[in-house]
Amino acid sequence: MVGLGVVALLALAAVWYGLVVKVNALRAAERVVQEGFRTRHDLIPLLVETEGAGGAPQSKIVERLVVQRSEARLARTMQMALEKEEALEASLKQVIKEGQKIEALKKNLGWLEARTELQKTTKVIEEALEHYERARGVLATELLRFPARIFRGVARTQIRTPRRSPQP
Repeated sequence: MVGLGVVALLALAAVWYGLVVKVNALRAAERVVQEGFRTRHDLIPLLVETEGAGGAPQSKIVERLVVQRSEARLARTMQMALEKEEALEASLKQVIKEGQKIEALKKNLGWLEARTELQKTTKVIEEALEHYERARGVLATELLRFPARIFRGVARTQIRTPRRSPQP
């Protein structure tokens, strides 16, 4: 009977370890996304600076971009950060689209470099978000299966006694 309890405890520990591994994978994916966001936040001042230096008028979109960057940095949860970053990305696309219409910016190497780096960072963020969503889905599935896996593991460990055939 003690052996059965030990085996059940080991099965529970194995299931729990699998869950911990998935939580850690989700946290790692979240850190990669956050790093992408920080990189983008660091590039925004360069974009704003070069837009002004290129003779482009400081538009309300650029001002909104700076405010959205600050709001995104202050987001406390991943869900809030994703919402703020979505708005920030839309503003970035609008600034870049407007900047491409301005002749002075087309020749400004700083602006072109900032635009290229932002586009690269956006691709990295998109890939990281896909990985994050996959990790989140795996964890959600694992959490739903967790109780069943515990009981299934315990059921597998039960010692089964062979049935005796009836004696003639």
